[in-house]
Amino acid sequence: MQTFRFTVFSVLSILLFTLWLTSCGSQPPKSDPDMRTPAFQWFLKGRAFLGNGEYIQAEIAFNKALDLRQNFAPALDGLAQVYLEQNHTEMAEQYVQSALKGSPPYLPARLTEARLLIRNGEFELAHQKLNTLAKIVVRNNVKLLRTPVLYYSALVAFKQNRFGDARKILTALLNTDANHKQGKQLLRALNRKTQLLQKFPEAVRPFVFKPFVTRIDLVRLLHYYFSDVRFSYPLPFIITNLYPKISLTQISDINRNSEEAKIVEYALNKQLIWAFPDGTFHPQEAVSRAEFALILQRLYLRLQKPVAKTNCAFKLDDVPKEDFIFRAVCIAVTHQWLHTKGNRFLPESKINGLQATRALQKLKNECVGK
Repeated sequence: MQTFRFTVFSVLSILLFTLWLTSCGSQPPKSDPDMRTPAFQWFLKGRAFLGNGEYIQAEIAFNKALDLRQNFAPALDGLAQVYLEQNHTEMAEQYVQSALKGSPPYLPARLTEARLLIRNGEFELAHQKLNTLAKIVVRNNVKLLRTPVLYYSALVAFKQNRFGDARKILTALLNTDANHKQGKQLLRALNRKTQLLQKFPEAVRPFVFKPFVTRIDLVRLLHYYFSDVRFSYPLPFIITNLYPKISLTQISDINRNSEEAKIVEYALNKQLIWAFPDGTFHPQEAVSRAEFALILQRLYLRLQKPVAKTNCAFKLDDVPKEDFIFRAVCIAVTHQWLHTKGNRFLPESKINGLQATRALQKLKNECVGK
């Protein structure tokens, strides 16, 4: 089996090397001497080790290739991939940039560069790099890179929540290679996310898969879910005293002529959210789980007739009962609008879009009705 893998990676490596030579504008002769050099043989060994997940051996082999041939782009790209697989992104970045210094750059290293950007969460830049690479692949009919470029382009679209684009690219990928394992897995994940989106109103779907919700995002969600709701009960003084009411005219970081201003004013007037004593609202600041629990508490108290204290039959390691947010956390967890992780609430963590939309939708259904 190991011999078979070595053969596969050897063939792939020769194809990649041929691609490199071709991309430099000269067709290699039928018997290219570079492919028989010790440097290239060490490169082949490195590729085989890399394919088997033997990263130490792969690193040794690629370095031996570089000892024999300085600035050998395939070996530099190989080292970049070794470090990428081990999440050593800074080292991977150094080697991939070295591999790209040729003129024209070694094409497979462009793909490694895009993979590194994906790993670092720089999806928009990865999208741009992959678009450029895709045009080169199509223009030069580089069949070897067509499938991986399609896969990583679909992955970026998926990560950016561009689900229509992701499905279109995956269709092209699976038409090219019906058995592409990663492509099929990504399609299943895409189908799951698409099905989940159907459970939410169309207006809030853009928020569902956000990695975190900003204060202006939250105001938009509050306006969507509760603008037609009658709030029958005032907030207790102990809550309003925490953040005294500030009018929109006193806020310096919201343009009063913008569409945002109307919904911020609504949320402030209804006392669903607060501005800060220094006259700022921080519209682009991420909302923490603690802040979100306080907002859920405000909604609940404004919609429900005051009742006796909710009995919190649990203890949290990171929110003591003496903490001013404990009561809000107690209400949110008891109603299962938010959940704990073991004995921890993680109050400082950012609330993501799925958690926020689920909680607001569930609270409205319980307190107001569908």
